Amino acid sequence: DWSSDVCSSDLNYQGFMADAISSELLARDTKLARNSDRRIPIFKDVLTYSQGLLGQAATVSASYGKNERVSLNFQVQAAKLGDAGVVTGQISKNYDLICSQINASLAKFATGAADVLTTVHSGLFLTCTALIQREVLELFRREAALADSHAEEIPKLESQMLAYQGRAIEGLSSITDQALLFRRRCDDMKRMAGALEVTRIMGMVECARQKSVGESLTELLTELELLQATVSAGLQQIDRLNQRIAYGTESLLSQSRWLLSRAA
Repeated sequence: DWSSDVCSSDLNYQGFMADAISSELLARDTKLARNSDRRIPIFKDVLTYSQGLLGQAATVSASYGKNERVSLNFQVQAAKLGDAGVVTGQISKNYDLICSQINASLAKFATGAADVLTTVHSGLFLTCTALIQREVLELFRREAALADSHAEEIPKLESQMLAYQGRAIEGLSSITDQALLFRRRCDDMKRMAGALEVTRIMGMVECARQKSVGESLTELLTELELLQATVSAGLQQIDRLNQRIAYGTESLLSQSRWLLSRAA
């Protein structure tokens, strides 16, 4: 089950670390009555959207899992019809094939979404660490102006701070690329879902032609229609979440690059 594979202990640990340091910084800023870095809430929003992507992918996949039983019942009905059920059997096979393709695409999508989640966690952690390092640098520089101290620590700390900011920007850039890939995969899945709907309509036509099948196939087709509605809604939500991830990431990149240019 890919939905459990992508939720690894490493991912949970990274999430814990990122949440802990960012929450501590926000609480500290509140206590000191000062403005927090604007990127932190944006990072948290992008995390929420990324988690939503994983959840929606799992929901859509579960819906297609239910289709397996419906498709099997189709095959049973086709067998009962004998030679007259050849078309019904072929419709069932086509439906199975497209469902398998969509599930394979969903698995890749979920793996990508987990990678994005990991990268956002890392970016948030690195950004918060760099913020703390910047505070320490400012303190060291004030003390150095009064006395000859921290001469060795300042350049080392500054170099590490810039490196962390650079790594966070690299990660955000990769998320931008992944968001574009998500959009293409989502469009592909929508096209495949459209092909499923066409196949279902073909089943309705065949059901109307085969008077002997009674209500059994009609009930199966109705169930497929409900499942298709769930899938369609899930894919639309995935598309919306992906757009929000892309927008949030662009905002983070813009702010982070500007701050890095000032610090360099």
